[in-house]
Amino acid sequence: MSGQESPERRARQLRRAWILAHHPDRGGDLDTFQAGLAELSGRPVPPPAAARPRVVRSRNPVRRLRRFVRRLRRRQPHRTLL
Repeated sequence: MSGQESPERRARQLRRAWILAHHPDRGGDLDTFQAGLAELSGRPVPPPAAARPRVVRSRNPVRRLRRFVRRLRRRQPHRTLL
């Protein structure tokens, strides 16, 4: 390889350094960060996704079987499955 860096590599390094310097997790402002990202990429940045509540299902095999049978009956009520 030659001793000179390619322009693409230099641009990537500058972009990475800018992101690390302005990232909200590292003390930067979210609005400024999103505006800068939009300017760098040339397209708008979507808003951060809201955290979705997780549904914790029981791992009990009997309950899983009951839930499965209930779903089958809902999908095919005319059949008598199980």
